[in-house]
Amino acid sequence: MNYQAAIQMSMPKKELESFDVNESNASNVLEIGIKHRDAGHYKEAVKCFEIASNQGNVKGMYSLALCYQNGEGVEKDEKKAFQLFLKASDMGDENAQFQLAECYYYGKGTEMDGERAQELYLKTANLGNKVAQFMVACYFMYNHVSSFFATISRRDTVRAFNWFLKSAEQGYHPAQRRIGAFYESGTDPCVRNLEKSQYWYLKAAEQGNGRALFALGRIYANGIDEITPDFSQAFKYYLMSAEKGLSVAQYRTGVCYLYGKGIAKDTEEAKNWLTLAANQNHKMAKIMLDAMDNDGEEEQLDPLKASYRELAFAEIDEYGVLYSQDGKKLLRYSMEESSPTGWDGETNMGDIEPEFGNQKIQCLTNYAVKEGTEVICDDAFSGCEAINTITLPKTIMQIGRRAFFDCVNLETIGIQEGVQNIGDFAFKGCVNLQGITLPSTIRWIGRDAFHGVQNIISQTSEYIVMEDCLYSKDMKTLICFFQNGRCDLDIPQGVEIIEEDAFEGSCIREVVLPTSLKEIKDCAFSNCKQLHEIFIPQSVKKIGAACFCACTSLVSVHLPDNLLVIAVDLFYGCTSLNNISIPNGVKEICTRSFFNTNIKRLTFPPYLEKIHGDSLGHSPITEITSYSNNFFIKDKAVYGNNGKTIVLYYGKDEKFIVPDGVEEIADFAFSYAYSIREFTIPSSIKRIGKYVLDGTLPQKILVPSSVISMVRESLPNYYLNNIFELSNDSD
Repeated sequence: MNYQAAIQMSMPKKELESFDVNESNASNVLEIGIKHRDAGHYKEAVKCFEIASNQGNVKGMYSLALCYQNGEGVEKDEKKAFQLFLKASDMGDENAQFQLAECYYYGKGTEMDGERAQELYLKTANLGNKVAQFMVACYFMYNHVSSFFATISRRDTVRAFNWFLKSAEQGYHPAQRRIGAFYESGTDPCVRNLEKSQYWYLKAAEQGNGRALFALGRIYANGIDEITPDFSQAFKYYLMSAEKGLSVAQYRTGVCYLYGKGIAKDTEEAKNWLTLAANQNHKMAKIMLDAMDNDGEEEQLDPLKASYRELAFAEIDEYGVLYSQDGKKLLRYSMEESSPTGWDGETNMGDIEPEFGNQKIQCLTNYAVKEGTEVICDDAFSGCEAINTITLPKTIMQIGRRAFFDCVNLETIGIQEGVQNIGDFAFKGCVNLQGITLPSTIRWIGRDAFHGVQNIISQTSEYIVMEDCLYSKDMKTLICFFQNGRCDLDIPQGVEIIEEDAFEGSCIREVVLPTSLKEIKDCAFSNCKQLHEIFIPQSVKKIGAACFCACTSLVSVHLPDNLLVIAVDLFYGCTSLNNISIPNGVKEICTRSFFNTNIKRLTFPPYLEKIHGDSLGHSPITEITSYSNNFFIKDKAVYGNNGKTIVLYYGKDEKFIVPDGVEEIADFAFSYAYSIREFTIPSSIKRIGKYVLDGTLPQKILVPSSVISMVRESLPNYYLNNIFELSNDSD
């Protein structure tokens, strides 16, 4: 066959049946194969690629791998594709290195291996591959894990931004959209700049990026100047995004039609778009449709919650505030979600992705609630950081949960006579609210309702204000401590309970607790950065979860003898706490109780029955002494159940051999044991708990053949490449 003639063919058609080629013309065969592939003759292309590949042509290997990966001209075989990508990558082919990274990242033809994928993405990113640059940026953006009270993060938003920008400047629209989000949210290293955000969103939108179109709609709905919303422009971009099939844009388009924002009100058109969103499992669209369809049916309503039916048929005023049809309930501010959680308490679909934070509604600064309104619903103004003044009518009787949560610039609100109940967290985070007067009609105040408020005046007999604290009328419960700069407090005798979050985040430095005190509830002193020492009287029998969490200056704590439980997260993040005596009566040390402290030595008391494996994580423990018959210490490990269970490890060895006879490795037992590189499991093992190696990645996990199946099933998939089978149980 005349190869030169074949190369000159614009569209090869003849099937290539046999070849007699040598290394010198492998590139010619490759070119013929490419022409076959471009013409859709995949079987012929595969024959050419196989010949080129067999003669060591790296482009032939890569092209053949793509055929196996996509099932073009050959039966789809991701393992075969992976092997070819690997071989071509080892020969230095940039495209193969990128595809190999994809294989590791998505687990195509091999086990998922995020770290190996990142190495390969970084290699090709440095060579200018814009998609690899985007993937490297994503790695730096998302590389973190969250615990109950904190985020343990290896995330690096500065490096993420730089890589997103490299990719964006090459025209890759997913990266352009992320750069827009950086500027819209002001995520480090960016300062919030809506002009730059709009510029990058437009760049992505011009390439048809549906989420960028949606983001532009969101910006116009909030107002480019953060004062004046432009709903007609918002609708324009929502509609363009909706037409591309983005469910959240379809939902917002339906809402625009429902309320007549940016487009004439049209209930039928609203239903059409909401139906499209609902068909893609958009939860709020489904519920809004149900509410519209069941308008005539009776519904049991929580008086403080804006129901979907009420929202579906709400009246909306000129400021964008929604009221119930009878005018008695203020449902919420704006058709745009303004708080970190949606109406159902879940993350809002369509806000900026969680890693970029949530943009608050910026438009409303001063507002007078309509006369006749009786209820401010849950979350009504939550997260409205621009709002400065709220005027309430005398008809208001109830203020809902989180109604003004995180309104950080709210300075003035008049709570009129007639208000009876104020919900949980109602004014939490209103750090510029200098004072609130509680009218005589107040009967109930929820948890942490005034956290951050600087002063309270009480005119009700139900609550007493004294020395910068709010108390119950019998003076037995301290409800909250005002955050007005006071640093010391002597709590009066007779107080029996310190409520949840009472001192949270305050600048309290010295506090004297009374001998009448019986209970300190969850988070009572959490995040008190200046608290240095605290003596808890013997009368206290219960200290709640995270009570002293993140008290970074706390050096000394005197715990009462009657304490039975060291609660969850009790001293989490107390980085200055270097010594503590656990009372003899303590029976349980709960999860993360001493996590990320500076404690080096600890003594287990005689009646201790249970200790959680991650209770000491991220703490520099060097010595543990046990007086409990339930636990003994050996080789920097805590054992229970007569040596059959290993509970936790606090050493720094590179190798650890779980002793023969151990039947169980408890949950979190080796979590955050960063030093371990080689980990050996015995044949006696019967159970491996959850997260036993959380935060730890041994290079070798050595396992006897008799239990290797159980170990593989027990450990997450990303450990599988590190598991090695011992030849026999005696190895």
